[in-house]
Formats: sequence, C-alpha cells, structure tokens
Amino acid sequence: FNGINTRRTASTLKLRTEASLRFEKGLNPELAERALKRATALIHSIAGGEVRKGIYDVFPGKKDPLQIQFSLNSLQKILGTSYPSSQVEQVLNSLGFVYTKMDDLNLKIQPPYWRTDIEIEEDIVEEIARAIGYDSIPDIPLAGLVPQPLNQPIRILREKVKDLLVSLGLQETISHSLVSGQNLESINTPMESVIRTENPMSREQEFLRASLIPELLRATSEALKHPPNSVAFFETGRSFKKQKNDLPTEDEMAVGVLAGIRSHSFWEDTQETYDFFDAKGIIEAIFANLGVQVDYIPSKNNTVKIGHSAELFIDGTQVGMIGEINPLSINKFNLPTSAVVIFELNLSQITQFLPEQKSFFVPFSRYPAAIRDLALVVKSEISAEQIETVIRKEAFVTRVSLFDLYEGGSLSPGEKSLAFRVEVQSSEGTLTTEQLDAIFSKILQMLAQETGAVTRT
Repeated sequence: FNGINTRRTASTLKLRTEASLRFEKGLNPELAERALKRATALIHSIAGGEVRKGIYDVFPGKKDPLQIQFSLNSLQKILGTSYPSSQVEQVLNSLGFVYTKMDDLNLKIQPPYWRTDIEIEEDIVEEIARAIGYDSIPDIPLAGLVPQPLNQPIRILREKVKDLLVSLGLQETISHSLVSGQNLESINTPMESVIRTENPMSREQEFLRASLIPELLRATSEALKHPPNSVAFFETGRSFKKQKNDLPTEDEMAVGVLAGIRSHSFWEDTQETYDFFDAKGIIEAIFANLGVQVDYIPSKNNTVKIGHSAELFIDGTQVGMIGEINPLSINKFNLPTSAVVIFELNLSQITQFLPEQKSFFVPFSRYPAAIRDLALVVKSEISAEQIETVIRKEAFVTRVSLFDLYEGGSLSPGEKSLAFRVEVQSSEGTLTTEQLDAIFSKILQMLAQETGAVTRT
C-alpha cells in the first residue's frame, strides 16, 4: 500500500501490471478486509464449507481512520453562505461520510474509504457545496467602486500605431533588446551614448539597443533570401540611450522597413520595387489618423540617401525619420536588393502632441468646388511644403497638391518652378468668379510676402 515504493519497484523491474498501476496510485488498506470478506462469501457459496469467525490482521504500521474536525461556521467563512445542519447531515449521509455530533455546530467526520482525496475541513465544505449546488451560493457585489484603469497615453498610442501598420499591410516582428557592438556600429551609433551590461551573457548580447533599425534590417535580409522577395515589416519597442548627467532615456519607438518588390500581380509582372514614397504614404496615413500635422525636412542621416530621405518634425521637435537605405548600409546587412526604405517614429515624443479633443463631424459642403492651378517660381531652397503651408492658410482652401517641378531652361540659376493644384470650396454657396479672383489674389500676396514666390509667366 506504499504507492511510491510500488512505483519505483515496478519501474526498476519493468513490471507494469494492472495491480501495480492500481497500487502505485494509492489504495486504501481497508480495501483488504472488504476483499477478504467478498472472497470468503464467493468460496462459501460455490464450494460450501463453514466460515469461521475472526480476521487476523498483520499489516505493519496500521493507521487509525482519518477523523476531520468540522464546524458549520466554516460554511459561512469559506462559501459566504450557510446551510441548516439537517441539510448538511443529509449530504454527508448520501456521500458515505460517517460523523459524530460533538455539539450543535461541530462534527467529527470520517471520510469513506474510497475518498482518499478528502483530507481537510475545506474538502468537506467543497463536497457540501457541490452536492447542494454552487448556484445556491448568493452573488455578493464588490464592496466599493471598481478602480478606474490607469491613463497610459503611450500604451494607447503604441497599440493604435500597431493596428494602423497592420491594416496597411505590414507584419510585426519582435527582436531582443540586447545586441552586439557590431549591431550598433552598422548604423554608426555613437558608442558614448550606448549602455553596456555589466555581466553580458555573450558578445551578441552585450549592449542595450540604441535603435530598432539594425535588427529589423537583419530580419529583412533573412526574409529576402526566400520567395516572394518582398518584405513589409515593423516593430515597436524601447530604445535606450545614455545621458551624461542623468539617468538613461527609454523612448518608445516604432520602426518599419519596406524592401523588394512592391506587389505581385497574377496578370501583370511589373517588378516595381518599394521607394521613398511608399513609406511616406504610410507615415502620412498614421499622422492623418492621429490628427497631427507633421513637417518633412531633408535628412542628413548617413544611413539613408541624400535627397531620398527626410526627418519628421512636429512644432520644431523631431519625432522620426524616413528614407531609402544607402548602398553602404545595404552592403553591411547583405541585403539582396537596393530597394530598401525605412521609417522610424519616436512615439514618446509624439504623445505630447496628440490632440486632446475628441473627433467631431464637420458637415460637407453641398456646393461645387472650384479648382485652379498655380505655377510659381521660387528659390531652390524653398520647399514645396512651405508653399503648401502658406496656401492652406486661406480658409476656403480644401485641398492642395503638387503636380509639377521644373528646373533649368528659362529659369535663372538657383530658381525652380512648382505647380500646385488648389481646390477651394464654400459651405454657404457657389463661389463666383469675382470671389475666386479675390481668394487667389490673397494667396499670391501671402506667398510673395512669406516665401518670395512669383507667378510664372
């Protein structure tokens, strides 16, 4: 009846029988007396003879039957409800328990021999509740108000950006926060701003990552080795940077990469690859959904191509970057294609610029819009975004789009021509020719004052 000993012996001798399986799981020694009586009764009924009185028990270390002290007050304490003593006694009798009443509230209970799982008072309480029915336990409302969830703008923003990126067709990756020194050097990270662990497990996990870009490009390199030669990945996580006179900063970042063939058509094999404008479209979709205006400034980051990259600013604060990877970085990561575009957003910085007001519906105009084209000559250092910002200051302007850029020819050195399509609309009525002339005259006047733009003739 020693289950542990039976198990070990059966395993050592490789003797697996029905008896060994039963005994190793723990059988009650009282079953021996019941088995003896049953066997005696069968022998007597089949072979006859005389049954003598008495049973000799030579079982060593015989234990007295388990007696459990039980109080009716335990029902209220454990279940939060109570039952009449008559109902409790009825349940105990129906389940085969033997009990002795000590007083009105206390019982001494002996579990049936086949219930070796009943060992403590709480087990008996569970049996009573199970037999009567758990639905008899009344519902008790919480004592107090449910605590309000913590306001975590950065977590809300991170989940929203992740949902947007997934809806735009990107797939999420997850990489380790600990990286190697080679990983950091691959994008020319200043080592004085990097945090080194005191007890690195290996050289591959020696530093806390200062950027999510290297690991994402490494995953891209591996993915492009297999069909369909197209990657659209993103990752969100924290980057860590050392500060000279303060604790290290931990910024929540969102990084994405587009590489290889843009799309695979079953009927047209164009083999068009991703470029800067694919990533810019993703960035514009994100900020449009967040309700934040972002400015694009030419980037000087040496990881991306000059003229095919930009840094993102909100009210003068840099919140990210976007650009095509330069050939040197492509070689460092063994990327099999030159069409690799990355973008990086600092969610910790963006959080402070999120509008507090809720979205509201603005009725659309029931009157037709008027469209006019503006061809402007400006200095080469004036960006199209600067021109668009000035045009949008006019209240009637609903849409502005750049459709032409021209340099050289009859233009003087240091000048360029930008052509914009401007859509204006009123919610109060159809704009007349006179009103349109006045609107565009005002726009040209503002452009001349703020950017020095003149109409191209």
